[in-house]
Amino acid sequence: MPMAISRFVWIYRSAALELEKLAIRFKVNRYVVGRAAVRYFLENAPKKFVPNEPKMDDKKTFLTVVLTSGLYLRVAEYASLQHTSRISVVRQALYDFLKLAKPKQYDTILSQAAEEARHKEESSKERLKWLEQLQPNTIIPIPFKYSTKLHKILYNETIKEKQPLSYIVRRAVAEFLQKYDEEEIKQLVEKDGNLIGKVQTTVKMPAEYVLKLTKLADEIQTSRSELIRVAIVEYLKSRGQKV
Repeated sequence: MPMAISRFVWIYRSAALELEKLAIRFKVNRYVVGRAAVRYFLENAPKKFVPNEPKMDDKKTFLTVVLTSGLYLRVAEYASLQHTSRISVVRQALYDFLKLAKPKQYDTILSQAAEEARHKEESSKERLKWLEQLQPNTIIPIPFKYSTKLHKILYNETIKEKQPLSYIVRRAVAEFLQKYDEEEIKQLVEKDGNLIGKVQTTVKMPAEYVLKLTKLADEIQTSRSELIRVAIVEYLKSRGQKV
């Protein structure tokens, strides 16, 4: 399953309701609609970004948008070039998606998104079944990506503690899973989930931890990599490191 990153956006309640209606119509969850909206916006992004928030009388509400890491990086790159925030880009993508000139476009865009979501769900179930069949102490290599900044801090910690990277990441994950409940982890993902980057590494982790991370990631609509990054951040903070 591709890595996923959750972002929380404030939009008008009526707009959130329209997105929910699209999700019901095409029999997908609202996260699929959000991803489709952002992808469509980036594929047709204007050379000059001008926020164009609709004028509505209703109140705003809190909406969770779940993006793949690749899509998130595209948002980040576009936002940087346009000197705006990633949240502004995502918000505008949602509003623009509800104003498509040809309603039939939804059929093509969301039918394709629904098919992709079904394939991912099947793949996720197969992965969980495989993990559940392993012995808890079976060692599995787990790749993840993080920012250059986080990589440097973690590397310095390995030197300080005189321990290999895999050992420290395993300990960080163990402490993380033991210390926080699901709701607290969701909040931490939003708070510390901006340290994705292009540095990729692989650590060795017991199947027991991998299974817990996988189930948790599916529950809160994020990825194992995102959870590992947040676990590392919390671990470093607990050791007095500034991240």
